[in-house]
Amino acid sequence: MRQQLMAILIGASFIWGVYVYLFQLAGTEAGFYGVVTAFLHPFIMVLLWINVLILPRIETLKPFYERYKKGMENIFLCVLSVVFSIHGVILLNVSGYDLNLLLLVPLSVGIVTMTAANTLPKFVVPITDESSLSSLSSKRWNQLIRPVAAKMFIGGLMMIATVFLPESMMLTCFFGVLAFVIVTIIFRSHKVLKHGA
Repeated sequence: MRQQLMAILIGASFIWGVYVYLFQLAGTEAGFYGVVTAFLHPFIMVLLWINVLILPRIETLKPFYERYKKGMENIFLCVLSVVFSIHGVILLNVSGYDLNLLLLVPLSVGIVTMTAANTLPKFVVPITDESSLSSLSSKRWNQLIRPVAAKMFIGGLMMIATVFLPESMMLTCFFGVLAFVIVTIIFRSHKVLKHGA
C-alpha cells in the first residue's frame, strides 16, 4: 500500500509539473528555469522511489530490509510527501499564488523528524542478534532508541509550532529547537554508551 501511495504521489507531481509547464511556463522567459521548476522535484521523488525498489533486492541488505521494511517505507513515504508538498507550493507560487516558502522549512523538517521518531522504535534489534547499528551493540541500541525517539517527536512538534511565530523570529527559533534536539540526542547517546542507561 505504501509503495502504491508513493507511485501516486510521483505520478501526480509529474502531471502537475507538465500542466504548469505547458500552460504557464512554456513560451515565457522562464526557459531552462521553467523546466527545473516543473520537473526537479518529481525527478528527486523518482530517485527516492528507485531506492525503495532496489534496496530489498540487494543481497547484503535483504535480511535487514525485510525485518524493518514497514519502518523504512514509512520514512521514504514521509520524505516523498514532503518533497511533493514543496513541489506543490513552488508550482502554486509560479501560478500566481503568494505563499510563504519559508514556512516549508520548519514544517518539512518537523514532519520528517516526527515521522522518524515514530518509526525509530520499530528498529529494535533482537538481543540474540549480535549485529550492530552504527557503532552500538544491540543492547545499547535498544536502550537508546526510545528516549531518542521521544526527544525527536517533541522537537518535531516544537519545530512545527514555530510557523505560528512572527516571521522575524520563526527561523531563529526553528534553528534553536533543531540545535537543542541534536544536542540532547548526542548527550543521551553519550550517557547510554558510557553508563548503559
